[in-house]
Amino acid sequence: MMSQVQRETEKFFDHVYKLHLHVFPLNGESDIDVELDLNADNNTGILELHVPLVYGAGAMELSRPVEFSDLFESVVRFHTTPSRNGRDLSIKSSKFELRVGTAPGVRFEYERDNKGAPTAHIHHSGVAGLLSPALMKNFFGMKNSRKKGRIEDIHFPVGGSRFRVSVEEYFSFLFKECGFHARPGWEGALHASRQEWLETQFAAAVVDNPYVAAATLRSLGFVVADPS
Repeated sequence: MMSQVQRETEKFFDHVYKLHLHVFPLNGESDIDVELDLNADNNTGILELHVPLVYGAGAMELSRPVEFSDLFESVVRFHTTPSRNGRDLSIKSSKFELRVGTAPGVRFEYERDNKGAPTAHIHHSGVAGLLSPALMKNFFGMKNSRKKGRIEDIHFPVGGSRFRVSVEEYFSFLFKECGFHARPGWEGALHASRQEWLETQFAAAVVDNPYVAAATLRSLGFVVADPS
């Protein structure tokens, strides 16, 4: 019999897949490269989606075949696992990547159990500019330093575990900031999906800090009883 976590995993992966169909201008579902691994023994799952991008800002008319870039693609990867209470779905790690050829251009990453870097962070492989000389000086001579002045090895922290960059914000980044084509109606689809994600994160934040949440509600006039 399928567990609650397995059902939540399949529902979540289906949502992420359909969100791709709603926002990217595709000729068909075959334009998405899907890698899926579901492990029923430990209730974990891995979903990775590759989509080629289309040059040109704005929503694209889909009355003609889409011509994809041969250089840029979007990569989205989620690794799911049971939450610490064992009953709910949790994201163990995620990666949202604007890939340039075979190289990672910009990566929005989340690693729940990472102890050596910010849990949520950005990697950027662009031109280092004025930052490289400082990095080279700062890390010169350090034992076991992987950075050695390379900007692509720096973790730029973003939002922590609860309020990290969402896949919806990453898609908006691709279309609004980077100027790649989107499917008509993409903004509405992302807005609705992001609201669901925010509500989930808010609920999880309350679980993390129940007494702070209760105190805040009381300050707004709500009556909140202590469970004891």
